[in-house]
Amino acid sequence: MYVTLNPTEIRHRAHHFSKEFADAHYELGEAQNFIRGLCDVFGFSNKRLVSFEQRV
Repeated sequence: MYVTLNPTEIRHRAHHFSKEFADAHYELGEAQNFIRGLCDVFGFSNKRLVSFEQRV
């Protein structure tokens, strides 16, 4: 699902996102949550855009 966001809403979400991950230390453990949060900033569904640990 895609959501149309205005620039003000994106800035608000980005600010919240940056505060949430400001103290992240464990890159491997936070990677999936980081990507999910980043997708949320722009209103994208992470389930449609991102796949984690997919076997190749």
